[in-house]
Amino acid sequence: MNKKITGYLCLVFICLVWGTTYLFTRIAVVSFPAFLFAGIRNVSAGVILLMLLAFSKHKFPWTWTAIRPNLISGMLIVGLGTGLVTWAVKYIPSGLAALICTLTPLNIIVLSLLMGKNNKLNTHIRIGVVCGMLGTGFIFRDHLIELTNPHYALGAFITLLATISWSAGTLYSRAKTSGTNSFYNAAFQLLAGGVLSLSIGTFRGEWNHMGVISNESLLALVYLTLIGSAAAFAAYQYALSTLPVGLVATYAYINPLIAVILGYLVLSEKLTLLTCVAFALTIFGVYWVNKGYAIKKLPVP
Repeated sequence: MNKKITGYLCLVFICLVWGTTYLFTRIAVVSFPAFLFAGIRNVSAGVILLMLLAFSKHKFPWTWTAIRPNLISGMLIVGLGTGLVTWAVKYIPSGLAALICTLTPLNIIVLSLLMGKNNKLNTHIRIGVVCGMLGTGFIFRDHLIELTNPHYALGAFITLLATISWSAGTLYSRAKTSGTNSFYNAAFQLLAGGVLSLSIGTFRGEWNHMGVISNESLLALVYLTLIGSAAAFAAYQYALSTLPVGLVATYAYINPLIAVILGYLVLSEKLTLLTCVAFALTIFGVYWVNKGYAIKKLPVP
């Protein structure tokens, strides 16, 4: 099969799969302690990637200098980024978590500005940031009543913190791991993040609350480990190697829509006009930010 056609198939695959991860995570944490679930999922995916790489001819400099940045990135992106969202969806709808996570590209812009990088904003980027902020306002405006519930409010706040951690880890990874094998980077980051999640779960005493794990949670674990982490990341890397980066980045526009629709259809999560407006504004903001960076001919966060 033509490599470009395969690349398009991989792009479709990650658009669909990564849009389902919020739903399956929500199902899993019903009977599975959140941080232990995230830890087992990501450690397993990291081990699978390392085993596959062991049978390939890919090379990696097995030095502390090369591994250390991946450990830090993994703890920020996977350990806190994914781990905190996994905990949060116990208390907030998976669709809401997906909408909040669409703010990640805008967080990267803000963090870059605070770090003094790319601090000249053009009109497109300004429009994008404003739209993203308005989208955030609509997201929470649509859930004001639920925010009176302390657990619900905490879940939304923790998801916001997760997006900030993911953004910081992405910037750090971009600066420190460029030029090395991306598959090894992913494997080490999954392992580091998974170990951190397991450590947090152990500290919180989650092993004492394992109880009986439902078949649905176990199936969600298998799906998210094999398909959501290992397979989807491999497809993502292949798509990046055969298609324009800007095209591959469109998965970030599609995932939240899939997550919101699945949450509504499968879990009967609330879907209102304001939710749709928030989604549209947020995605519109991300689009204009990326467009602004493309015009400046700078790396798109």
